[in-house]
Parts: sequence; structure tokens; C-alpha cells
Amino acid sequence: WVTRPEGVLLIDAPAHEENPGGATPIPNYSPPPPIEAQLQAAGVPPEAVTHLVITHAHWDHFNGLTRQVEGEDRPIYPNAIHYLGRGDWERIQPELADAQSRQNRTLGAVDRVGLLRLVDGEMEILPGVRIIPAPGESPGHQIVRIEEADGILYHVGDLYHHVLEVARPEWACHWAEAEAHKASRATFLAAALAEDARVLASHIANFGRIRVTESGMAWERV
Repeated sequence: WVTRPEGVLLIDAPAHEENPGGATPIPNYSPPPPIEAQLQAAGVPPEAVTHLVITHAHWDHFNGLTRQVEGEDRPIYPNAIHYLGRGDWERIQPELADAQSRQNRTLGAVDRVGLLRLVDGEMEILPGVRIIPAPGESPGHQIVRIEEADGILYHVGDLYHHVLEVARPEWACHWAEAEAHKASRATFLAAALAEDARVLASHIANFGRIRVTESGMAWERV
């Protein structure tokens, strides 16, 4: 999360779902506390969040948007505008039509109380905080550029899943639109290099910077 005098920003709202019998269990893994508990521990109650960017409509990025209260799905961040790429909203329309779907009970619930805002292009949502479309992983995938006192930070969502993809930008997951994903990476790389920006990706541990090496691009942990 990012705090500004004008508001509090949260990027994605996942919730750990323990599945010991799943296909890829992690031995001896203990999940971290829920995000809302981590916020509370830092002195930021969920009610203080004013802006929530959902990088894309894949379940692991938005399954912590709501909770059941008296049989109703209610937003965990009731004072936050939730920003979702329009392309993703349009893609999940069949799921939203099902009252019991995961999408309906989270994104749909947020929309029904007027907290969802669809993003069509670049948008500044707080001073120095800008949403930038980066389709490929999904039609409405978006990243966030944050201006800080010590430089620029990008939260790139699932633009990269592994550091090897920095060196091999043509690699993409089977569900992605490969050419769009590659183009989004190229646009981002040019900006990140020019700004010597720090980078945070949802599935890569720790912050990094993109570096040019003799063999090409590389992720440098910082």
C-alpha cells in the first residue's frame, strides 16, 4: 500500500486460500496474515483505503475484495474506489451473470454498491500515482506508476511472473495474448530503463530494477 495526504492506495486484494490437497502444495508453508490484518497492524484500517487498483481480473488478485456478513457479500474496503481495466470487466460478463460465481460475489458486489470504476486508458488517481494499461496477461491488465521522493516505482502486476521473462520477453503464459504481452513489456521496459525505476511484480519476491547486460535485459534485485 501507499499513503498520500490525499488518500491511501492499495494494489490488488488477494486472500490466501489454503488447499492442502491441491495440485501444487507447498510443504510446511505458513501463509502471511490477511492483507486487512497487515494494514491494521500498520495503523491503516481497511476503511482508510481510498483507492484500490486491481491489476487484472485473475482470481488471485481480487479474491480478497469482499467478505460474507449476514449472508451478504460486502466490500472489505468500503470507502475505496476500485479500479479495473474495462477489457477485463467485459471478459467476465458471463461469470457476472451467475449470482453464485466468484466474480459476481467480489467484483460484482463492489460494482453493486457503486465502488467500481472502469479504466479505459492512462489515469492519474492520486498525485504522482498513475494507472497505465498493459494488456496481454488479460485484456484489461494494468500497471501502476508511483512517483516517490527517492525515484519512480512501478507495480507491474503480472506483466512478469518470473525474472527470466525479463531476459526473454517473448515468453508468455498459455492464457495470455502473446503479442500484446510482448508489446506491453517493451513499452514498460523503455520507461523503466529511462527512469531507473524500481519494480515490484506480484509473483516475484522483493523489489528489482531492470538492467542492460552483455546478454540482454536482466532483473536486478534491490
